[in-house]
Amino acid sequence: MALLAQRLFADPRFISLLPARTLASLMPKRQTASLLPSRKLASTMPPRKFASTMPRRKLASILGLAMPQGPDFSQMDVGETPTPALDFVNWLTPGATLASITSVVITNYSPTGGAAFVTASGSPQIGTAPAALGGSGTANTAVLQKLTGVNPGTARITITVVTSDGQTLIGWAHQPVGQPD
Repeated sequence: MALLAQRLFADPRFISLLPARTLASLMPKRQTASLLPSRKLASTMPPRKFASTMPRRKLASILGLAMPQGPDFSQMDVGETPTPALDFVNWLTPGATLASITSVVITNYSPTGGAAFVTASGSPQIGTAPAALGGSGTANTAVLQKLTGVNPGTARITITVVTSDGQTLIGWAHQPVGQPD
């Protein structure tokens, strides 16, 4: 029996099929450490998303029956100053880009009223929302606006733009703000 166990434990194919707990219970304590997966000693935070690509339009949005929403931004903390981007790439006709920004309006969404949750810092810019942050990576299809988290709550960021082919587009996304731990 001991010889069979030695042969099985020498075969990496057999070891890979066993759950770690079973492997630990079958092997002598001195051999277990080298075959078990190593423990994680640190936790990695998932990357946050500070770009929002507008979804493809539906018929109601084209007719203007509803104001279209982009995916919400990742939560920021009070005191943080990220530069989120609202990407209009899916709404642009082929070859069109953003020509100008008509307005960026920030309102408290939830809870309503009270002191501002988010304030804008500086002027909005037309640019590129990096794909790594959730954008399209397409040049001149996004509005970038530096924001500051002021109070916990959720703000609605509404952006109106004019495209190079004369369209006026309005898009919005939510920016949640939390209290840092």
